[in-house]
Amino acid sequence: MQESPELVRDAADTRGAVIEAGAVGKTYRAAKNRSVEALADISLSIRDGEFLSVVGPSGCGKSTFLTIVAGLVPASTGTIAVAGKQVTEPSIDVGIVFQSALLLDWRTVLENVMVPIEVMGLPRKEYRQRALDLLEMCGLSAFAHHYPWQLSGGMQRRAAICRALVFDPPILLLDEPFGALDAMTRDYMNVELMRIWQRNRKTVMLITHSIQEAVLLSDRVVVMSPAPGRILKIIDVDIPRPRSLEVIASPRFGAIANEIRAFFSADMFLAGGAKAQ
Repeated sequence: MQESPELVRDAADTRGAVIEAGAVGKTYRAAKNRSVEALADISLSIRDGEFLSVVGPSGCGKSTFLTIVAGLVPASTGTIAVAGKQVTEPSIDVGIVFQSALLLDWRTVLENVMVPIEVMGLPRKEYRQRALDLLEMCGLSAFAHHYPWQLSGGMQRRAAICRALVFDPPILLLDEPFGALDAMTRDYMNVELMRIWQRNRKTVMLITHSIQEAVLLSDRVVVMSPAPGRILKIIDVDIPRPRSLEVIASPRFGAIANEIRAFFSADMFLAGGAKAQ
């Protein structure tokens, strides 16, 4: 017997969870006093050190959920807690990388990475070395004093990741950071992101349209319905780490990707939603 999407909840052990969403919903006010429901009844726990991806069709509320977790917009219903504290505003526990690198053209790469340090009023001298270490880890040390317009798209994304990590937040939120890149550069950036995560073991939530990217990077994948976004299923990615691009050709990778892909049929979009499994 199938259950309705709004009843699908994360059944994972919540011990050690650093992000906890309880029945989160979001409704926006539209023109002529109409309302648009973007999210409905999202209940999810993300464990310490976990890499979790959220996939779903355009407009399903994936990025909205990320901005709620980040404290950038409030939930209309339900609760969000990060590191045990209810989210009411942006937190120093959270670093964010958006769809665009959002680097300041008039500042060097190093100066861009240091922006959060200046905004937070942290000791510049102390964190400058951390910024340089991050740039070295991401292969950008030779470009520390270049300007963003002198970098490739992939290099700009790496600089944005360095900026999000410079104040050492335990949680990293990624909103389709590689969506605008070509396929080969995106593959390279996925490998780089895996390497950075393996070294730092941050808790990561990635928003993506790419099923391949989600399976390659993640411990679990959250599948969302069309708007209003609901959790259809949470799928474990039981592929050993460390992973390389070669794992994409494995039978197990294909099976997991096909399980996710099965939710996104033409019939689902025509019906405006799908039934949970």
